[in-house]
Amino acid sequence: MFFSSPAKSRQPSLDWATALARRALLLILLAGLSACSSFILGETEGSGAHRLSAQLQRLQSDPEPDTAARYIFIGAALNDRQTVFDADIRLLDRQFAAAYGKAYRSVLLSNRRITEGPRDWPLASIDQLDEVFEFFSEHKRANDRFIVLLSSHGAPGVLEVSQQPLYRNARWLSSKKLESWMAALEPNRSWLMISACFSGSHLDRLHQDHLLVMTASSAKTASFGCANSQINTWFVSELSRALQTPQSFASLWDSTTLNISKREKQMKLPSSMPQLRLGSERKEGLNEDWSGF
Repeated sequence: MFFSSPAKSRQPSLDWATALARRALLLILLAGLSACSSFILGETEGSGAHRLSAQLQRLQSDPEPDTAARYIFIGAALNDRQTVFDADIRLLDRQFAAAYGKAYRSVLLSNRRITEGPRDWPLASIDQLDEVFEFFSEHKRANDRFIVLLSSHGAPGVLEVSQQPLYRNARWLSSKKLESWMAALEPNRSWLMISACFSGSHLDRLHQDHLLVMTASSAKTASFGCANSQINTWFVSELSRALQTPQSFASLWDSTTLNISKREKQMKLPSSMPQLRLGSERKEGLNEDWSGF
């Protein structure tokens, strides 16, 4: 249908070309279907629930005395559509483990697509994250400090939770749900990072007294670096670079946002306008060293 009516003498060659084109299109479609069907959950029960239970059990039976300081990283790659979200969690997990050493603990979840073998981390489903924050609501210790990273696509007021074999359609994580999760960590000091477009739209709900929040964008802007051509989202990439130096939260934030701005200007992109908010009990928090907050 994309050709004008051919001359009669050229009809055979055009028919042959059309047939080849149709065959090529069919092969492409079949390959795409095969690729989609090759993604698996990687666990018998589908969610990796036993892996999550093992992570939480290690924390509950921690041999360190209750008075010892613990830095607990909760990392969740909420989206399976790009690899950068999983890479974000793995990058900061390595950095915080090196920074905090013996005091470091983690709960790690990811919706990364896999093609074979078992999952190393449980799925970052909303139900399993509910379980994580309910656990800490009951079992956190007085000297626990929490660091939370959520990485995904976003829209105003929501984060996308996507894992195709688990959810037929993407689900949406609301600001109200984030509020309940952060409330479960009170009154312990907490540091929340959200790497997603429009992530500043959650700030109106994130007003807990002991919470420091960093978002990759404002309520009305996109953030960058979520394509599969990227290693990490720009927000986490620049935050990671700044984390290589022990420094105050203020300096950490300034360095991160400055380098993001440089990348945006170089690529002639609109500013993502990352946002920061401090709870009422963290007013001096920007002067604290991030490595010992």
